[in-house]
Amino acid sequence: MFFFTLFLCSIINTTQSSPLNIVYTNDTEGSVTTCGCAKDPGGGVTRRLNWLKDAKLDPINTVYINAGNTIFNDLPSLAHEDKAERFGADIVFEAMSLMGIDAFTPGKSDFKKGVEYFKTASNKVPTVISNSDDTTYKKSVVFNKGENKIVVLGIIQPEILDQTNSIQLRLNDPVKALKNELKNITKNLKQKPYIILLLFSDEEGLKKIAKQAKGVDLILSAGIQEETPQALNLNGVNVIRLLNGGDSIGLFNTATLKNEITFLGPKFERKNQLSAKVKKYEGLKK
Repeated sequence: MFFFTLFLCSIINTTQSSPLNIVYTNDTEGSVTTCGCAKDPGGGVTRRLNWLKDAKLDPINTVYINAGNTIFNDLPSLAHEDKAERFGADIVFEAMSLMGIDAFTPGKSDFKKGVEYFKTASNKVPTVISNSDDTTYKKSVVFNKGENKIVVLGIIQPEILDQTNSIQLRLNDPVKALKNELKNITKNLKQKPYIILLLFSDEEGLKKIAKQAKGVDLILSAGIQEETPQALNLNGVNVIRLLNGGDSIGLFNTATLKNEITFLGPKFERKNQLSAKVKKYEGLKK
């Protein structure tokens, strides 16, 4: 386990009533089981659930979000692997649901089996794509955590999706969509919300959107691989570029500004409600 303190200006909104724990992950790439490393393999959905149980975070002030590349990897699949991959995706979605996920914005690899498959599979979790007019997805989610009003938006940069999926998903201009949704949300809220943007983009897209993200308190940006998440302040907007999270999980506290990354190692390995399904998945993978 390791952590670093983020020296970010204005990350805590002055109207925020109490601190928040933000649990985040991305780029798990269908890691139902551990990474399979020869020494101290990490990751897996059962360990992720056990980590949350051990962390003993107060659900009243804890937000759990996922920023994409979650249910599949982006490697080509053989025909006999399809059944196992789809079953694995169902397990990952169930794990997110059991952890009480508040918002999920998909990334490129999540559409590996096609847009129509993803529509059906993702209905177990609150999926947010602010720059899509497809009513299957939410443009934003608004909820309370204790005394805090939380808003989560999600943007996918069209250029980094596969061309076929990008056309089928019909993604709108990210900057215009973000501005419109921020305007629609905040105009009727009496309390200033804490606004989180889940962003799947490349570095150029991140910088472009951050310039227009006035009012957003925190951007969690996936799609840019980082061994250690980097803290940035772009045009006054605070950004964490997320880690490759297949074998770890992140926890950010808005009061202490501590960003803690936990390696999901063997100490989190014990049975829970997903163990039987994971064992069946392992059988299908053989």
